[in-house]
Amino acid sequence: MSLIKEIAYRGHDTSKTTILLTPEILAIEKLLNELSSSIDKLKPQHLKEIKTQAFTFYNRHYKLHDIPFILEKRIGPFRIEFSGLTNPFTIPVIKEKNIDPFYGRLNEVITFNSKTTLAYRSISLSKNLTDLSYLAYIHEITHTALTHQIGLVKYYYNSEILSIFNETLAAYEKEDNEQLLHLHDKRRLIELKESIATIKNSKTSKEDLIEASCYCYSVLKAYYLFYMYYYGDQLTKDSIINIIQNTFDGTNTLEDNLTTLGITDSTIINVKSLKKYLYR
Repeated sequence: MSLIKEIAYRGHDTSKTTILLTPEILAIEKLLNELSSSIDKLKPQHLKEIKTQAFTFYNRHYKLHDIPFILEKRIGPFRIEFSGLTNPFTIPVIKEKNIDPFYGRLNEVITFNSKTTLAYRSISLSKNLTDLSYLAYIHEITHTALTHQIGLVKYYYNSEILSIFNETLAAYEKEDNEQLLHLHDKRRLIELKESIATIKNSKTSKEDLIEASCYCYSVLKAYYLFYMYYYGDQLTKDSIINIIQNTFDGTNTLEDNLTTLGITDSTIINVKSLKKYLYR
């Protein structure tokens, strides 16, 4: 299945799938080129600890709803599929070898009956678990709250915003000295810089351009949202969390809810704000 067809099946509007690099985004790229790309090592983590910490994080901020799942089991010579609704934290985690600790993937099944539906099989993480794996798990759990609600995110290039915001918030809250947050920022902003470079490359394929546009816009909007949270008063913080909860509840599209906070395609974090945050 082509990426465009998959985007359509997921309920996204296919009329806008790529972005143009504005002078503001190019200025942000210049700022990112000035940053150090060195990455500190983190201590190993256990999966049980990661899941416990993630459960605590979500329980502190949100109410997650049960999600659709499909589980395949072998009974004798037969493979039997079980489906239904379950708590996101019961979705099995598969650990993959030789994968970056920041890696995470939500393994999904798209079905086509009377309407397009989607269910989850598992979440993949790196076998080399660290605090970055904890953030990757936070990221994927957010996707489980949104992805099956077909059409909840109007544009594909916004589909990573809340996952990146929540992983950033989780990094911020995990340690008082912000060590994990600084490490997280380096990793995400390296990916942002790579996405901008991909968009600038005239030889980039259409599908790679769509994916790069998604990560570019999602990172920029997620950091704008987190900047509001990080420097905001308690009322601002509560408003942001409530807006995200409303999105999880499926009351409005993500775009409508973000517009309430002043975040649209034309309002991404600017160079001045990003520099203030990075050099805090």
